[in-house]
Amino acid sequence: MVILQRYIIKGNMRYMVGLSRGTRCYTLVSEGKREFLVQQTPEKIIEETCSYFGFDFQGALKAAGKILENDKLGAFLVDPNDTICLFSSKSPLRSDSYFINVQHVHFLEETGCETKVVFNTGQMVTIPTRKVHLLARNNAAKKLRRVLLERNSSNESFFNRSYSEYHFCRETGKYMLKEDEFDNN
Repeated sequence: MVILQRYIIKGNMRYMVGLSRGTRCYTLVSEGKREFLVQQTPEKIIEETCSYFGFDFQGALKAAGKILENDKLGAFLVDPNDTICLFSSKSPLRSDSYFINVQHVHFLEETGCETKVVFNTGQMVTIPTRKVHLLARNNAAKKLRRVLLERNSSNESFFNRSYSEYHFCRETGKYMLKEDEFDNN
C-alpha cells in the first residue's frame, strides 16, 4: 500500500479514518478507486486542507454549527471552491472517527450495531455506529452543502434589504427587522 507524507482533501475523496501502528499515527484515505495511507492524523489533514483555503478546522466547525443551528452534528466544510462537506461518524476530535464526503454517499444500510455506507461507485465501508446516528450527521452535511451551494450560486445579495430596515437589539446583540416591516396577515 502506498504511504504519503502529506495530503490535501480533494473532491473524489470518499472517506478517511485514523489508524495507529505502534506509536505512529496514519490515516487510511479512500479516494477514487484507490486506498492509501498518509503519515498524518485525520485532524491534521483536515487542518492543513482548511488552512490551504484560508481558514481553520475549529472555524469550519463553528461556521457549520451556526448555519445548521446545531454544532453537535459533526458536519463541516473543508473546500469552499468545490463545496466539499464532510461529516464524522463520532466526535470530529476522536481518533477513531470516520470522515465521510457527503457527495459520494448513496445510501446507508443498518447491520445490527454497525452501518454500511454504500457509495455512488458501489463500494462500501462498514462503520461501528448505529444508522440513526450516521443518518442525522449525513442529513446535516447534505443540508450544509445545499445551503452553501445556494449562497454561492445566488445572484441576489445575501441581505436583500437595505440597512435602514433593521434596528440593533441590545438584548440579543443582533440586527432585527423594524416592527413596521412585519406582515400582520
